[in-house]
Amino acid sequence: MGGGAMPEQLRLQVLEHRMVAPGHFELVLPLERGMREAAPGQFVNIACRAEGALDPLLRRPFSVYWVEGDAFAVLYRVVGRGTRLLSQVKAGDFVDVVGPLGRGFDIEPFAQASKRGERLVLAGGGVGVPPLYFLSQRLSEEGIPFTVAVGFAGRDQIVAVDRWRARGVEPAISTVDGSAGRRGLVTDLLEEAFAAAAHDGRVAGVFACGPVRMLAAVARIAAERGVPSQVAMEEWMGCGLGVCLSCVTKVRGEGGSLEWARVCREGPVFDGAKVVWSA
Repeated sequence: MGGGAMPEQLRLQVLEHRMVAPGHFELVLPLERGMREAAPGQFVNIACRAEGALDPLLRRPFSVYWVEGDAFAVLYRVVGRGTRLLSQVKAGDFVDVVGPLGRGFDIEPFAQASKRGERLVLAGGGVGVPPLYFLSQRLSEEGIPFTVAVGFAGRDQIVAVDRWRARGVEPAISTVDGSAGRRGLVTDLLEEAFAAAAHDGRVAGVFACGPVRMLAAVARIAAERGVPSQVAMEEWMGCGLGVCLSCVTKVRGEGGSLEWARVCREGPVFDGAKVVWSA
């Protein structure tokens, strides 16, 4: 899987911070030092507290959402005390960031996809969508064809879609309540993408991020069709550096042996076929 620069602790001044959907915020920061080498699927750990404070003690992990010029962004949903405190940060304030962290998506095996008449499918659910937008930026730079399928609870939770449309990419959208796109789950859209593949190019791989149940279903659908999948997993992370062992997941190692892998170090991106989803 794709990696990047060694992580660094950075004190970054907030360039922009805005609400992009109810309870969802886009935090824009300067692209400094090692963050310039961040790979899609990698994340940063941000101290969600006032400068000099120690509470909350643990940092919160956020996937890199986009990189443009000398800036990068994360997109997050307020779900607890840490993200609520982060949502109060204003442009000009400073935040304490460690990154880039983890192992990202590996697109090298698909470098010749266009010549082979193949494409990738990016499947995201909810706040699992942001790292797929960064991935799509990199795929476009490399000339690798892709389609996007994203699912949300409802219309008011939709994020990132406007950015794709501004680049001429029209994502397929599903919502659980049917308020936008088709009613259903993103896995329904993935099934449709495979059905359409006979007419517009074979699906060479599936890249996904979202809730665990969604990722398990994506990996199953891809495996049934003999297509590789890469999944960016979401787990509670205490340190983000692989020390505390709070974010382990079971995977199949060499020879089929079962092993515990740290999502923050060996992941967050894994081969979907190697994750033990029943663990």
